[in-house]
Amino acid sequence: MANEPMVELTYLNGDTEEFRNFVSFRYEKERYTPYTLFQAELIGETRPQSVAEVRFYIGTKYLHWGTADIFECLNERGKSVIKLTSYGMSKQLGQNYSEPGMITQPDLGAVMARCGVPGVSYQSGTQTVNYIYINDRTTAWEALHVYTEKAYNTVPYIYLNNTVRCTPPSNRGDRTYSSDRIVAAGSGVRLGNILSDVYSAGTSGNYDYHASSSYASDRHIKRRKYYAMDSEWLYDLSRQPAYYLDYSQRGRQYIGFKYEGYKGEELCDLVRISKSGFVINGKECSKIVISGSDKGLFTEIRCYTDAFCN
Repeated sequence: MANEPMVELTYLNGDTEEFRNFVSFRYEKERYTPYTLFQAELIGETRPQSVAEVRFYIGTKYLHWGTADIFECLNERGKSVIKLTSYGMSKQLGQNYSEPGMITQPDLGAVMARCGVPGVSYQSGTQTVNYIYINDRTTAWEALHVYTEKAYNTVPYIYLNNTVRCTPPSNRGDRTYSSDRIVAAGSGVRLGNILSDVYSAGTSGNYDYHASSSYASDRHIKRRKYYAMDSEWLYDLSRQPAYYLDYSQRGRQYIGFKYEGYKGEELCDLVRISKSGFVINGKECSKIVISGSDKGLFTEIRCYTDAFCN
């Protein structure tokens, strides 16, 4: 089957085993989340204590490679059932500190060299900047944010399988859904964390730098934060409040739909649909949720509109 799901387990001794008898599964990938999430319930049995890695495929598409974070083998109503939750290898970028200090003339590879974790790759051929400064107790993912903001005025994301990227690939997908069976469509906002005003201190100690959001104030949202001067921003202290303001508003509004099937989407693919008055014309894909059960296989696509997307 072209879209048959499959889980491959790798054991501590290097052996592998495949499972295809699903009760249900759910896979998630999102523009601002530094890992994929895979959850499944399968018919079968194995040795939980011996599982080292989890891989997930749909047909030939390799979607997920992660650790066995929660893994249970149960007997329910006379059946052997496996229940698992696995986070992509790249989650460890947010769980390890980067070596602090200044990095001169770095590209993305130089930053990754200080904070790499198993199974994580990165975009090649990225820009070299004159320097970045990494504070103490900065996670590897935060260090990648520091580089990506300075080099490209954006934030990193996870592409394919545990690959850190700063920019969309030149060969990204351009996908049309007008002929697909759409089971849900709509739009929405998520405003619970957005800031209206951010202040940061200059070298004098005064809060000389300020960024404000008309998007927040137009909606009668008043949330103000103050930040001390941060050596990571010495190259342009005015960027500090602007970045924190923009990042607080990530995913603030979206348009999306859910359809029956799966087309192999990736983050930053271009999305096009015109059906029953619902239109998306070339927006970047910002979130992918794939789910499967006895009801079928479904994919949900969301396209954000914020400072970094669309």
